[in-house]
Amino acid sequence: MDDQTPVDDAPTSRQARRRERTRRALVTAMRELLAEKDASDIRIGEIAERADVGFGSFYNHFTSKEDAVEAVVAEVLAVVSASIIDRSTAGDDPAVAVSIAHRAFIGLVWSDPRTARVLVHLDRAHSLFEEALVPRARDVLDAGIRGGRFDDRDVDATLIATVGATLALMRALLDGRLERGAEVDSAERLLLSLGVPRDEAIAIAAVPLPDGPDPV
Repeated sequence: MDDQTPVDDAPTSRQARRRERTRRALVTAMRELLAEKDASDIRIGEIAERADVGFGSFYNHFTSKEDAVEAVVAEVLAVVSASIIDRSTAGDDPAVAVSIAHRAFIGLVWSDPRTARVLVHLDRAHSLFEEALVPRARDVLDAGIRGGRFDDRDVDATLIATVGATLALMRALLDGRLERGAEVDSAERLLLSLGVPRDEAIAIAAVPLPDGPDPV
Protein backbone atom coordinates (compact mmCIF):
# COMPACT_ATOMS: atom_id res chain seq x y z
CA MET A 1 0.00 0.00 0.00
CA ASP A 2 1.53 3.33 -1.11
CA ASP A 3 -0.06 5.58 1.50
CA GLN A 4 2.11 5.32 4.61
CA THR A 5 0.12 7.83 6.72
CA PRO A 6 -1.13 6.19 9.94
CA VAL A 7 -4.87 5.71 9.76
CA ASP A 8 -5.40 7.21 13.23
CA ASP A 9 -3.74 10.57 12.47
CA ALA A 10 -6.94 12.28 11.35
CA PRO A 11 -9.02 11.28 14.40
CA THR A 12 -6.16 12.30 16.72
CA SER A 13 -5.88 15.65 14.96
CA ARG A 14 -9.62 16.22 15.20
CA GLN A 15 -9.54 15.37 18.89
CA ALA A 16 -6.68 17.82 19.50
CA ARG A 17 -8.51 20.58 17.65
CA ARG A 18 -11.71 19.88 19.57
CA ARG A 19 -9.80 19.96 22.86
CA GLU A 20 -8.16 23.26 21.93
CA ARG A 21 -11.52 24.77 20.97
CA THR A 22 -12.95 23.77 24.34
CA ARG A 23 -10.01 25.26 26.22
CA ARG A 24 -10.24 28.45 24.18
CA ALA A 25 -13.96 28.71 24.95
CA LEU A 26 -13.26 28.30 28.67
CA VAL A 27 -10.49 30.93 28.67
CA THR A 28 -12.69 33.35 26.73
CA ALA A 29 -15.57 32.76 29.15
CA MET A 30 -13.31 33.34 32.14
CA ARG A 31 -11.97 36.52 30.60
CA GLU A 32 -15.48 37.85 29.98
CA LEU A 33 -16.56 37.03 33.53
CA LEU A 34 -13.47 38.71 35.00
CA ALA A 35 -14.49 41.86 33.14
CA GLU A 36 -17.88 41.71 34.85
CA LYS A 37 -17.10 40.71 38.44
CA ASP A 38 -14.39 39.87 40.94
CA ALA A 39 -12.70 36.50 40.61
CA SER A 40 -13.96 35.49 44.06
CA ASP A 41 -17.55 35.85 42.84
CA ILE A 42 -17.13 33.59 39.80
CA ARG A 43 -18.26 29.97 40.03
CA ILE A 44 -16.89 27.14 37.90
CA GLY A 45 -20.42 26.30 36.78
CA GLU A 46 -20.72 29.86 35.45
CA ILE A 47 -17.54 29.47 33.44
CA ALA A 48 -18.71 26.20 31.88
CA GLU A 49 -22.13 27.63 31.12
CA ARG A 50 -20.68 30.76 29.50
CA ALA A 51 -18.33 28.56 27.45
CA ASP A 52 -21.26 26.29 26.50
CA VAL A 53 -19.46 23.14 27.64
CA GLY A 54 -20.21 20.51 30.24
CA PHE A 55 -19.23 21.14 33.85
CA GLY A 56 -16.78 18.23 33.79
CA SER A 57 -15.02 19.63 30.74
CA PHE A 58 -13.60 22.40 32.89
CA TYR A 59 -11.50 19.90 34.85
CA ASN A 60 -10.15 18.39 31.65
CA HIS A 61 -8.27 21.65 31.15
CA PHE A 62 -7.84 23.33 34.55
CA THR A 63 -7.29 22.00 38.04
CA SER A 64 -9.11 24.90 39.72
CA LYS A 65 -10.73 28.27 39.16
CA GLU A 66 -7.43 29.89 40.14
CA ASP A 67 -5.71 27.91 37.38
CA ALA A 68 -8.16 29.35 34.83
CA VAL A 69 -7.65 32.88 36.19
CA GLU A 70 -3.91 32.45 35.81
CA ALA A 71 -4.33 31.34 32.19
CA VAL A 72 -6.36 34.45 31.41
CA VAL A 73 -3.89 36.80 33.09
CA ALA A 74 -0.94 35.15 31.33
CA GLU A 75 -2.69 35.63 27.99
CA VAL A 76 -3.49 39.28 28.69
CA LEU A 77 0.07 39.95 29.84
CA ALA A 78 1.53 38.35 26.71
CA VAL A 79 -0.56 40.58 24.44
CA VAL A 80 -0.06 43.75 26.48
CA SER A 81 3.69 43.21 26.88
CA ALA A 82 4.16 42.75 23.13
CA SER A 83 2.29 45.99 22.47
CA ILE A 84 4.14 47.95 25.15
CA ILE A 85 7.59 46.74 24.20
CA ASP A 86 6.92 47.46 20.52
CA ARG A 87 5.84 51.01 21.37
CA SER A 88 8.63 51.64 23.85
CA THR A 89 11.43 50.44 21.56
CA ALA A 90 10.33 52.50 18.56
CA GLY A 91 13.11 55.03 19.25
CA ASP A 92 16.87 54.68 19.64
CA ASP A 93 17.34 55.46 23.34
CA PRO A 94 17.15 52.43 25.68
CA ALA A 95 16.54 54.78 28.62
CA VAL A 96 13.37 56.11 26.98
CA ALA A 97 12.29 52.53 26.20
CA VAL A 98 12.72 51.48 29.84
CA SER A 99 10.78 54.50 31.11
CA ILE A 100 7.89 54.03 28.69
CA ALA A 101 7.60 50.29 29.30
CA HIS A 102 7.68 50.67 33.08
CA ARG A 103 5.01 53.38 33.13
CA ALA A 104 2.85 51.67 30.51
CA PHE A 105 2.70 48.43 32.49
CA ILE A 106 1.73 50.36 35.60
CA GLY A 107 -0.91 52.06 33.42
CA LEU A 108 -2.91 48.82 33.50
CA VAL A 109 -4.15 50.15 36.84
CA TRP A 110 -6.22 52.69 34.89
CA SER A 111 -6.73 51.04 31.51
CA ASP A 112 -7.79 47.65 32.91
CA PRO A 113 -8.09 47.90 36.71
CA ARG A 114 -9.90 44.58 37.16
CA THR A 115 -7.16 42.61 35.39
CA ALA A 116 -4.52 44.63 37.23
CA ARG A 117 -6.11 43.79 40.57
CA VAL A 118 -6.34 40.09 39.70
CA LEU A 119 -2.70 40.14 38.60
CA VAL A 120 -1.24 41.69 41.73
CA HIS A 121 -3.09 39.24 43.97
CA LEU A 122 -2.09 36.07 42.10
CA ASP A 123 0.35 33.78 43.86
CA ARG A 124 2.40 33.46 40.67
CA ALA A 125 2.13 37.12 39.64
CA HIS A 126 5.86 37.69 39.70
CA SER A 127 6.54 34.62 37.56
CA LEU A 128 3.82 35.50 35.04
CA PHE A 129 5.13 39.04 34.73
CA GLU A 130 8.66 37.76 34.22
CA GLU A 131 7.55 35.30 31.52
CA ALA A 132 5.74 38.08 29.64
CA LEU A 133 8.32 40.84 30.04
CA VAL A 134 11.82 39.48 30.56
CA PRO A 135 12.77 38.03 27.14
CA ARG A 136 12.48 41.33 25.26
CA ALA A 137 13.29 43.58 28.22
CA ARG A 138 16.62 41.77 28.53
CA ASP A 139 17.44 42.83 24.96
CA VAL A 140 16.75 46.49 25.83
CA LEU A 141 18.97 46.40 28.92
CA ASP A 142 21.75 44.56 27.09
CA ALA A 143 21.66 47.17 24.32
CA GLY A 144 21.84 49.98 26.89
CA ILE A 145 24.84 48.39 28.61
CA ARG A 146 26.67 47.72 25.34
CA GLY A 147 26.08 51.28 24.19
CA GLY A 148 27.23 52.78 27.48
CA ARG A 149 23.79 54.20 28.26
CA PHE A 150 23.45 52.05 31.38
CA ASP A 151 26.01 50.94 33.94
CA ASP A 152 27.34 47.42 33.54
CA ARG A 153 25.28 45.26 35.88
CA ASP A 154 23.65 41.86 36.38
CA VAL A 155 20.78 42.06 33.89
CA ASP A 156 18.76 39.19 35.36
CA ALA A 157 18.93 40.60 38.90
CA THR A 158 17.91 44.03 37.57
CA LEU A 159 14.92 42.57 35.73
CA ILE A 160 13.72 40.60 38.74
CA ALA A 161 13.95 43.69 40.95
CA THR A 162 12.15 45.80 38.35
CA VAL A 163 9.28 43.32 38.02
CA GLY A 164 8.90 43.29 41.80
CA ALA A 165 8.89 47.09 41.99
CA THR A 166 6.33 47.35 39.19
CA LEU A 167 3.92 44.94 40.87
CA ALA A 168 4.36 46.63 44.25
CA LEU A 169 3.59 50.04 42.77
CA MET A 170 0.53 48.71 40.94
CA ARG A 171 -0.76 47.20 44.19
CA ALA A 172 -0.22 50.46 46.08
CA LEU A 173 -2.04 52.46 43.40
CA LEU A 174 -4.96 50.04 43.33
CA ASP A 175 -5.22 50.13 47.12
CA GLY A 176 -5.18 53.94 47.16
CA ARG A 177 -1.92 54.16 49.10
CA LEU A 178 -0.31 56.11 46.24
CA GLU A 179 -1.74 58.55 43.71
CA ARG A 180 -1.37 58.81 39.95
CA GLY A 181 2.02 60.30 39.18
CA ALA A 182 3.84 57.78 41.35
CA GLU A 183 4.70 55.87 38.15
CA VAL A 184 6.76 58.86 36.95
CA ASP A 185 8.74 58.98 40.20
CA SER A 186 9.23 55.22 39.97
CA ALA A 187 10.53 55.46 36.39
CA GLU A 188 12.93 58.19 37.48
CA ARG A 189 14.32 56.01 40.27
CA LEU A 190 14.64 53.06 37.91
CA LEU A 191 16.64 55.12 35.43
CA LEU A 192 18.88 56.46 38.20
CA SER A 193 19.56 52.89 39.34
CA LEU A 194 20.64 52.04 35.79
CA GLY A 195 23.19 54.88 35.79
CA VAL A 196 21.29 57.55 33.84
CA PRO A 197 22.29 61.06 35.04
CA ARG A 198 19.70 62.70 37.31
CA ASP A 199 18.72 65.56 35.00
CA GLU A 200 18.19 63.15 32.11
CA ALA A 201 16.33 60.65 34.29
CA ILE A 202 13.89 63.35 35.44
CA ALA A 203 13.25 64.51 31.86
CA ILE A 204 12.92 60.99 30.39
CA ALA A 205 10.57 59.81 33.15
CA ALA A 206 8.18 62.60 32.15
CA VAL A 207 8.23 61.87 28.39
CA PRO A 208 4.58 61.32 27.31
CA LEU A 209 3.63 57.74 26.57
CA PRO A 210 3.11 56.91 22.87
CA ASP A 211 -0.47 57.08 21.71
CA GLY A 212 -2.47 53.89 21.42
CA PRO A 213 -4.45 51.82 23.89
CA ASP A 214 -2.96 48.68 25.33
CA PRO A 215 -4.84 45.63 24.04
CA VAL A 216 -6.60 43.75 26.80
